[in-house]
Amino acid sequence: MPVRKDQKIIDETERHAGAEKISKASSNNMESDNQKKNFLDITALIRSVQRAEGHTDCFRKGLKDCDEVDCNWRSYCLEGH
Repeated sequence: MPVRKDQKIIDETERHAGAEKISKASSNNMESDNQKKNFLDITALIRSVQRAEGHTDCFRKGLKDCDEVDCNWRSYCLEGH
């Protein structure tokens, strides 16, 4: 079927707009992933410090009866209990 020149231009414009939407969506997903990588996992960090200090790595594991009374993180860990 023959395509008129003006119709072909419209089709190419629509195709370009569709590709641009896909590209923006992909870019937004990449930005979201990069933002997540920029944040530090505080819980994992504190548990690592607990292990290095010779304590049980129990930060925010929901232990209500914690016997680690000399742990520096105890008050933060038990805040919600």
